[in-house]
Amino acid sequence: MAVASITLMATTCNIDPGFSVPVKKITITPSGSVSVEEGKTITLVATVSPSSATEKEVAWSSSNNSRATVNANGVVTGVSAGTVTITATAKDESGVTATKSVTVTAAPIKVTGITITPAGDVTVEVGKTTTLSVTITPNNAAEKGVTWSSSNTSRATVSAGGVVTGVSEGAVTITATAKDGSGKSATKSVSVIIDPDVVDEGVVINGVRWATRNVGLPGKFTSGPEVHGMVYQWGSNIGWSKDDPLTATDGNNTWRNVSETGNTWSAEKNPCPSGWRLPTQAELQSLINSGHTYTANYEATGVAGRIFGSGMSTIFLPAVNAHRSHLNGSMFSQSYKFSYYWSSTPHETKSGNAWELYFNFDNNYVFTEETFRSAPFFIRCVK
Repeated sequence: MAVASITLMATTCNIDPGFSVPVKKITITPSGSVSVEEGKTITLVATVSPSSATEKEVAWSSSNNSRATVNANGVVTGVSAGTVTITATAKDESGVTATKSVTVTAAPIKVTGITITPAGDVTVEVGKTTTLSVTITPNNAAEKGVTWSSSNTSRATVSAGGVVTGVSEGAVTITATAKDGSGKSATKSVSVIIDPDVVDEGVVINGVRWATRNVGLPGKFTSGPEVHGMVYQWGSNIGWSKDDPLTATDGNNTWRNVSETGNTWSAEKNPCPSGWRLPTQAELQSLINSGHTYTANYEATGVAGRIFGSGMSTIFLPAVNAHRSHLNGSMFSQSYKFSYYWSSTPHETKSGNAWELYFNFDNNYVFTEETFRSAPFFIRCVK
């Protein structure tokens, strides 16, 4: 009997189990309320759970593209004001989604125009100020602030509030720029001028530069050499009228018969314009030594006085025929023309006195002498 033989062949199979980890949850950050301005963007981030999920990418979508759009990376762009729902959907077959409500806010209204006032030409004196202001268009612009700037700060400066200060003579451009980033700006040309009542080139006599005019109001020269100006008590920057009625520049018209004390005429009370000061007794004496002549009609102005110096280097000091009393400021007259001019030099031993220049035309005397500090005299400045 024959015996059959069977051979079994072993085969190897590669089995694909078809196993994947699905997404079970999506979390969108940032958490809480989310807003974005029209025209601006905000980025949302989707995190899937579990972390072992096979497919971790999501698809982004907007419930209203006219309100906001979202790209494949979760970048949301605001389009128009309102609320929109942004959805993140798992790309696997789990169908898991998450949503985020986004509020689109209206963009702030930008500045469209700036107008600087005052209109027309603007001038400011050296050392003085003028204030510029702005009108913003539209009226409901979210940010109405401006930044001020000067094209030349050596000509004029401008503060954060639009206050322009003249520095030197000439033209300068002042600019107001909107703070809201709109790029809008406006300019104003400002002319910086020199007050003619403050400026005086002066004349050099014996090495000292003398002003050609007396002091009028505190810090100002008179309009011409023949104008007497105001009288001052020693050490004070309060001017008094040389004629009646008795008036003072500070409005307190009660005569001050108490003398200033101290050994100096302080800079704070210097009545001369900026850069000028009162002469010393020695400088007054130097002026006398330069020579002097009397005139009854200076340059046909009808004003009497004395011309000091020689040649092209001369100054005229006007005289008066009435003078105020140091006791009460009252006027008393004389039959001759005379005048007094203060120095900054106090008397060496008499604390209530100081040195001044005196001249008259009755006996042609011209000299320096000491007198009461409360006396009201003219002032001729030097520098």
